[in-house]
Amino acid sequence: MNYLEVYFNGILKHNFPIQTDVISIGRASSNDLIIDNMGVSSHHAVIAKKDTLFYLEDLNSTNGTFVNNNKITQSHKIGLHDAITIGKHTIKFSEWSQSQHSSTEDTTQDTSDATVLMSKSARNNKTPGQNPQTASFHLALNGEKTGITKLLLTKNSYQIGKAKDNEIRIAGWFCPAYIAKIDKIGPSFYIIPLKKNTVKLNNTVINTRVLLSPSDLLTIKRLTLKFSSNQ
Repeated sequence: MNYLEVYFNGILKHNFPIQTDVISIGRASSNDLIIDNMGVSSHHAVIAKKDTLFYLEDLNSTNGTFVNNNKITQSHKIGLHDAITIGKHTIKFSEWSQSQHSSTEDTTQDTSDATVLMSKSARNNKTPGQNPQTASFHLALNGEKTGITKLLLTKNSYQIGKAKDNEIRIAGWFCPAYIAKIDKIGPSFYIIPLKKNTVKLNNTVINTRVLLSPSDLLTIKRLTLKFSSNQ
């Protein structure tokens, strides 16, 4: 079965199983996939299956619908490598579920005040503040109760440790405040240990900056992080 993965600020929030040929997306309760956020229109977009292909169409929404950071103005074919942006939410196709919170009537709610409605002058063919990329990268997390199972790497730096300001937090009385960080340098991501002998890459302890490659496995305390790309 195929799923729609729904992310907010890069964090996987929900998996929505694709069980029908038409999926409506919006803020109203009548939609199949409900995103309860003021930046999302009541009936924002629709995904329709035609033969074996899926197509996305914007329903004249206020803030627009984007595919790979490009605003769509007509029916647009989408696939596994495409990222759909609606407000501050990103929706991606997946061939399997990474969460036990899947539901055919999933509601994704953002109660923060971070969503900003765009003015007409701000609506163009690019998502504000983002640059198009040919590849997207993510981390699959396991073994530690971080509250995150999958994290899209959309920022230039991610810190790991016990401190509250880390993007990925690890619990434990003797856990250092800052253990490591992942930095984006150019198009690539690097793991940078901040505490000696605390980070393993593919079961080997590292103490210097190392370039990450798809399928690399990081181990920090009880936490494992698998680095992957859509390509």
